[in-house]
Amino acid sequence: MASSQRPSPISKLIFPLHEQQPQLIDDETLRHHLEAQLLPVNGLIYPGIPDTSNVKALTSMELETPVLDELNDYLHFIAPRDYRRVHSLHEHLIRKRQIVVTENPGLHLIWHYDTIFIKPIPPFLLNFMMWRRFLLPPVGSADDSTQQSSYPICALQSPCKSALGFLRTYELLIRHPSDFNIAQTMNLIPQNISYFEFRAFIGPFHSLPNAAVAKRYFFGQMRLTRLNWAVRLLQPRMG
Repeated sequence: MASSQRPSPISKLIFPLHEQQPQLIDDETLRHHLEAQLLPVNGLIYPGIPDTSNVKALTSMELETPVLDELNDYLHFIAPRDYRRVHSLHEHLIRKRQIVVTENPGLHLIWHYDTIFIKPIPPFLLNFMMWRRFLLPPVGSADDSTQQSSYPICALQSPCKSALGFLRTYELLIRHPSDFNIAQTMNLIPQNISYFEFRAFIGPFHSLPNAAVAKRYFFGQMRLTRLNWAVRLLQPRMG
Protein backbone atom coordinates (compact mmCIF):
# COMPACT_ATOMS: atom_id res chain seq x y z
CA MET A 1 0.00 0.00 0.00
CA ALA A 2 1.46 3.35 -1.04
CA SER A 3 2.36 5.74 1.73
CA SER A 4 0.09 8.77 2.06
CA GLN A 5 2.64 10.77 4.01
CA ARG A 6 3.39 14.21 2.65
CA PRO A 7 7.03 15.11 1.91
CA SER A 8 8.77 16.95 4.72
CA PRO A 9 8.68 20.73 4.31
CA ILE A 10 11.93 22.32 3.14
CA SER A 11 13.63 23.89 6.14
CA LYS A 12 16.92 25.18 4.68
CA LEU A 13 17.88 27.47 1.84
CA ILE A 14 21.07 26.64 -0.04
CA PHE A 15 22.04 30.10 -1.23
CA PRO A 16 22.83 30.03 -4.98
CA LEU A 17 25.80 32.41 -4.81
CA HIS A 18 29.15 32.23 -3.07
CA GLU A 19 32.00 34.61 -2.43
CA GLN A 20 34.47 32.98 -4.81
CA GLN A 21 32.41 33.33 -7.99
CA PRO A 22 32.72 36.44 -10.19
CA GLN A 23 30.47 39.33 -9.18
CA LEU A 24 28.38 41.08 -11.83
CA ILE A 25 28.65 44.31 -9.83
CA ASP A 26 31.91 44.92 -7.98
CA ASP A 27 32.11 46.52 -4.52
CA GLU A 28 33.17 49.92 -5.84
CA THR A 29 30.26 50.11 -8.30
CA LEU A 30 27.91 48.99 -5.54
CA ARG A 31 29.20 51.75 -3.27
CA HIS A 32 28.56 54.42 -5.93
CA HIS A 33 25.09 53.02 -6.57
CA LEU A 34 24.13 53.12 -2.90
CA GLU A 35 25.59 56.60 -2.42
CA ALA A 36 23.42 57.83 -5.29
CA GLN A 37 20.25 56.34 -3.80
CA LEU A 38 20.68 56.88 -0.07
CA LEU A 39 20.93 59.94 2.12
CA PRO A 40 24.37 60.33 3.73
CA VAL A 41 24.65 59.08 7.30
CA ASN A 42 27.35 59.29 9.94
CA GLY A 43 27.70 55.65 10.93
CA LEU A 44 29.35 53.15 8.59
CA ILE A 45 29.42 49.39 9.12
CA TYR A 46 31.36 48.67 5.94
CA PRO A 47 33.75 50.99 4.06
CA GLY A 48 31.64 53.35 1.98
CA ILE A 49 28.34 51.62 2.77
CA PRO A 50 25.65 53.48 4.78
CA ASP A 51 24.03 52.11 7.93
CA THR A 52 21.88 49.01 8.00
CA SER A 53 18.54 50.73 8.52
CA ASN A 54 19.00 52.96 5.47
CA VAL A 55 19.99 50.08 3.22
CA LYS A 56 17.16 47.87 4.46
CA ALA A 57 14.69 50.68 3.77
CA LEU A 58 16.04 50.83 0.22
CA THR A 59 15.75 47.07 -0.31
CA SER A 60 12.16 47.11 0.98
CA MET A 61 11.22 49.97 -1.34
CA GLU A 62 12.88 48.31 -4.34
CA LEU A 63 11.65 44.76 -3.80
CA GLU A 64 8.67 44.22 -1.52
CA THR A 65 5.11 43.76 -2.78
CA PRO A 66 2.94 43.97 0.35
CA VAL A 67 -0.42 44.17 -1.48
CA LEU A 68 0.24 41.05 -3.57
CA ASP A 69 1.64 39.19 -0.57
CA GLU A 70 -1.51 40.03 1.41
CA LEU A 71 -3.71 38.79 -1.45
CA ASN A 72 -1.76 35.55 -1.79
CA ASP A 73 -4.53 33.26 -0.51
CA TYR A 74 -6.87 34.54 -3.24
CA LEU A 75 -4.55 35.07 -6.20
CA HIS A 76 -5.17 31.55 -7.50
CA PHE A 77 -8.63 32.78 -8.53
CA ILE A 78 -7.04 35.20 -11.02
CA ALA A 79 -3.81 33.43 -12.03
CA PRO A 80 -2.36 29.90 -11.94
CA ARG A 81 -0.30 29.22 -8.83
CA ASP A 82 2.78 28.42 -10.89
CA TYR A 83 5.87 30.61 -10.73
CA ARG A 84 7.12 29.09 -13.98
CA ARG A 85 4.41 30.82 -15.99
CA VAL A 86 6.74 33.60 -17.10
CA HIS A 87 7.40 34.14 -20.79
CA SER A 88 10.94 34.99 -21.80
CA LEU A 89 11.50 38.47 -23.20
CA HIS A 90 11.60 37.44 -26.85
CA GLU A 91 8.35 35.51 -26.39
CA HIS A 92 6.62 38.71 -25.28
CA LEU A 93 7.68 40.32 -28.55
CA ILE A 94 6.35 37.33 -30.48
CA ARG A 95 3.02 37.86 -28.70
CA LYS A 96 3.09 41.52 -29.85
CA ARG A 97 3.44 42.78 -26.29
CA GLN A 98 5.24 46.02 -25.56
CA ILE A 99 7.76 45.68 -22.73
CA VAL A 100 7.41 48.69 -20.43
CA VAL A 101 10.07 49.33 -17.79
CA THR A 102 8.74 49.99 -14.28
CA GLU A 103 10.55 50.71 -11.03
CA ASN A 104 7.49 49.60 -9.03
CA PRO A 105 8.05 46.03 -7.81
CA GLY A 106 4.29 45.58 -7.50
CA LEU A 107 3.95 45.93 -11.29
CA HIS A 108 6.72 43.49 -12.17
CA LEU A 109 5.29 40.80 -14.51
CA ILE A 110 1.84 42.38 -14.55
CA TRP A 111 0.36 42.53 -18.06
CA HIS A 112 -2.44 44.58 -19.56
CA TYR A 113 -3.63 43.67 -23.05
CA ASP A 114 -0.57 44.30 -25.25
CA THR A 115 1.72 45.58 -22.47
CA ILE A 116 3.92 43.76 -19.93
CA PHE A 117 5.59 45.66 -17.08
CA ILE A 118 9.08 44.53 -16.06
CA LYS A 119 11.30 45.93 -13.32
CA PRO A 120 15.06 46.14 -13.95
CA ILE A 121 17.33 44.19 -11.62
CA PRO A 122 18.50 46.57 -8.86
CA PRO A 123 22.32 46.59 -9.13
CA PHE A 124 22.78 45.73 -5.46
CA LEU A 125 21.32 42.26 -6.06
CA LEU A 126 24.26 41.45 -8.33
CA ASN A 127 26.87 41.78 -5.57
CA PHE A 128 27.57 39.04 -3.03
CA MET A 129 28.71 41.43 -0.29
CA MET A 130 25.33 43.15 -0.38
CA TRP A 131 23.56 39.84 0.16
CA ARG A 132 25.87 38.80 2.97
CA ARG A 133 25.75 42.13 4.83
CA PHE A 134 22.16 43.22 4.37
CA LEU A 135 19.87 40.48 3.06
CA LEU A 136 20.87 37.04 4.32
CA PRO A 137 20.46 35.94 7.97
CA PRO A 138 23.56 36.50 10.13
CA VAL A 139 24.10 32.79 10.81
CA GLY A 140 24.55 30.14 8.15
CA SER A 141 26.47 26.90 7.67
CA ALA A 142 29.06 26.69 4.89
CA ASP A 143 29.76 23.71 2.63
CA ASP A 144 33.51 23.62 1.97
CA SER A 145 33.11 21.51 -1.18
CA THR A 146 30.70 23.90 -2.96
CA GLN A 147 31.58 27.16 -1.15
CA GLN A 148 27.83 27.69 -0.74
CA SER A 149 26.08 28.46 2.54
CA SER A 150 22.74 27.24 3.83
CA TYR A 151 20.34 29.17 6.04
CA PRO A 152 17.21 28.22 7.99
CA ILE A 153 14.25 29.30 5.86
CA CYS A 154 12.45 30.45 9.00
CA ALA A 155 15.23 33.03 9.50
CA LEU A 156 14.79 34.69 6.08
CA GLN A 157 13.40 38.22 6.35
CA SER A 158 10.90 39.75 3.93
CA PRO A 159 13.42 41.72 1.79
CA CYS A 160 15.54 38.59 1.34
CA LYS A 161 12.56 36.49 0.27
CA SER A 162 11.44 39.21 -2.14
CA ALA A 163 14.93 39.44 -3.63
CA LEU A 164 15.15 35.66 -4.09
CA GLY A 165 11.75 35.48 -5.75
CA PHE A 166 12.48 38.48 -7.97
CA LEU A 167 15.74 36.99 -9.28
CA ARG A 168 14.01 33.67 -9.87
CA THR A 169 11.75 35.46 -12.37
CA TYR A 170 14.79 36.70 -14.28
CA GLU A 171 16.03 33.14 -14.73
CA LEU A 172 12.83 32.66 -16.74
CA LEU A 173 12.83 36.06 -18.47
CA ILE A 174 16.38 35.74 -19.85
CA ARG A 175 16.99 32.22 -21.15
CA HIS A 176 18.51 32.90 -24.58
CA PRO A 177 21.00 35.36 -26.08
CA SER A 178 18.08 37.13 -27.76
CA ASP A 179 16.44 37.72 -24.36
CA PHE A 180 19.77 38.98 -23.02
CA ASN A 181 20.13 41.46 -25.89
CA ILE A 182 16.61 42.77 -25.32
CA ALA A 183 17.31 43.15 -21.59
CA GLN A 184 20.48 45.14 -22.18
CA THR A 185 18.82 47.32 -24.81
CA MET A 186 16.11 48.20 -22.30
CA ASN A 187 18.58 48.64 -19.39
CA LEU A 188 17.00 45.81 -17.42
CA ILE A 189 20.49 44.49 -16.65
CA PRO A 190 23.99 46.05 -16.68
CA GLN A 191 25.69 46.73 -20.01
CA ASN A 192 29.19 45.55 -19.11
CA ILE A 193 28.47 41.84 -18.64
CA SER A 194 28.23 38.96 -21.10
CA TYR A 195 25.38 36.55 -21.67
CA PHE A 196 27.47 33.68 -20.27
CA GLU A 197 28.38 35.62 -17.13
CA PHE A 198 24.74 36.46 -16.56
CA ARG A 199 23.51 32.90 -17.06
CA ALA A 200 26.20 31.57 -14.69
CA PHE A 201 24.92 34.01 -12.08
CA ILE A 202 21.16 33.66 -12.59
CA GLY A 203 20.87 29.95 -13.45
CA PRO A 204 21.05 28.57 -9.88
CA PHE A 205 18.05 30.69 -8.83
CA HIS A 206 15.84 28.43 -10.94
CA SER A 207 15.85 25.72 -8.26
CA LEU A 208 14.81 27.91 -5.34
CA PRO A 209 11.83 26.44 -3.45
CA ASN A 210 8.68 28.48 -2.91
CA ALA A 211 9.33 28.33 0.83
CA ALA A 212 12.33 30.64 0.32
CA VAL A 213 10.58 33.37 -1.70
CA ALA A 214 7.95 36.02 -1.02
CA LYS A 215 4.36 34.90 -1.53
CA ARG A 216 3.90 37.09 -4.59
CA TYR A 217 6.48 34.94 -6.37
CA PHE A 218 4.48 31.76 -5.91
CA PHE A 219 2.87 33.13 -9.08
CA GLY A 220 4.27 34.26 -12.42
CA GLN A 221 2.62 36.77 -14.73
CA MET A 222 -0.73 38.22 -13.70
CA ARG A 223 -3.35 40.15 -15.63
CA LEU A 224 -3.87 43.72 -14.42
CA THR A 225 -7.64 43.78 -15.02
CA ARG A 226 -8.14 40.70 -12.83
CA LEU A 227 -5.75 42.00 -10.19
CA ASN A 228 -7.63 45.31 -10.02
CA TRP A 229 -10.86 43.36 -9.58
CA ALA A 230 -9.35 41.40 -6.68
CA VAL A 231 -8.11 44.58 -4.98
CA ARG A 232 -11.53 46.25 -5.26
CA LEU A 233 -13.29 43.15 -3.92
CA LEU A 234 -10.91 42.25 -1.08
CA GLN A 235 -9.68 45.74 -0.15
CA PRO A 236 -6.29 44.71 1.31
CA ARG A 237 -4.95 46.83 4.18
CA MET A 238 -1.84 47.72 2.23
CA GLY A 239 -3.77 48.71 -0.92
